[in-house]
Amino acid sequence: MSNVTLRQLKAFVETYRSGKVALAAQRLHVTPGALSMLLKQLEAELQTELFSRASRRLRPTAAAEHVLAIAERVLSDV
Repeated sequence: MSNVTLRQLKAFVETYRSGKVALAAQRLHVTPGALSMLLKQLEAELQTELFSRASRRLRPTAAAEHVLAIAERVLSDV
C-alpha cells in the first residue's frame, strides 16, 4: 500500500459511508468523475475490487469491510 494517498482513503471512506458516488463527491467538494478516478486508483493499488458496481447502486465487497477499518485508523492518526 505504499502508493495509497490520503485523498484516496478519504474518497473511499466517504463513498462507503454514503453509499453513493455523487453524494460522497459533493461532501468532498470534488466531481463524481474525480471521485470515481480516486476509487479506481485505490482499487488498482490494492489489487482488489472495493465496490460491486453491477447495478446502479454501489455495494461494498468483503475486501471493503477490511480496508474500511484500516482507512479509518490511518485517517484518524493523521
